[in-house]
Amino acid sequence: MKTLLGLIAAGVAVLGMANVLVFASGRPPLLPLAVSHPLALLAFGYLFFALVFPRFLYRSRPAERQRAVQQLQASGGAVLATTRCGGRLGSLNFSGPLLGVTVYQGGLLIKPVFMPPIALFSYEIRAVYPARWWFSSVTTIAHSSAAVASPIRLMDTRSQAVQVLLGQYGLPPGAPIPPR
Repeated sequence: MKTLLGLIAAGVAVLGMANVLVFASGRPPLLPLAVSHPLALLAFGYLFFALVFPRFLYRSRPAERQRAVQQLQASGGAVLATTRCGGRLGSLNFSGPLLGVTVYQGGLLIKPVFMPPIALFSYEIRAVYPARWWFSSVTTIAHSSAAVASPIRLMDTRSQAVQVLLGQYGLPPGAPIPPR
């Protein structure tokens, strides 16, 4: 089903862009731009969020990630804190509140907007520590999970969820930062 939707979205995106190019050449477009252009943008959005970005973000198969998320939600204990923030997962930057972060007793659930969630179990989290990244303060999560690249950087440093993370997994002051 996802492949079929991807093919349909690619077709709509190509046709929409072709319609814009026809209009730019001075000829009348096949469809009004008010119809074709928004459809092409939606198709491109679907292609990026459903097919392209996950390839940069995730390092495990969808079934494995879904099983891990279900296991964390079922046996991870009580939800300790939740927040929405920006950050960096793998090679993708998320600005603004585009990451949902839920801290469980048994681990961490990170949900990028429009994409499937990632589960990090407590035994996979090696360290959580405050750091500087470019010009901002971040909370860095070093982990050993095969589902996503390490480290994960969260731009929110003051929320309750980040404070719970630091309290539960944080490095003591002066401790060496673990290698990647």
